Amino acid sequence: MIDEGYCYLKLSESGDRTLPEKCSVRTSTYKEYQQEVAALHQQFSFSEPPQTTSEAPVVTEISCSNFPNPFNPETTISFSIPTDGHVELAVYNIRGQKVRTLVNSTMDTGSHSVVWDGMDESRKSVASGVYFYKITAENETLVRKMLMMK
Repeated sequence: MIDEGYCYLKLSESGDRTLPEKCSVRTSTYKEYQQEVAALHQQFSFSEPPQTTSEAPVVTEISCSNFPNPFNPETTISFSIPTDGHVELAVYNIRGQKVRTLVNSTMDTGSHSVVWDGMDESRKSVASGVYFYKITAENETLVRKMLMMK
């Protein structure tokens, strides 16, 4: 019904045809059409509107992920920490050698993210391959794998 009303509105605006009597959405301007559509949506909507809350979700344990993975030339590492405290996030190569420290500071509870640009501590581009990132917050540690593809 809404699509039919829009089609007839466009036809009448271009002067091709007049609106047929059977058209249930009869408007002469696009603004009127939008108002009619909003009224129809409200009339036929059976779902509750989504409830919004200003409270952030409670973080109970550290978590982390990166996107994209595989990546080239950079990836965003997102992580959440359950308590305020010292956080270290570092990238390691397949041999277990530290390639770069991305975070080494005190952080607040909640969600954070950092971009790794595929560079080592000397600001040299790393080779393609498997890398690991390790996050340590308080007494918890997580390690995840990522793949750099050039």
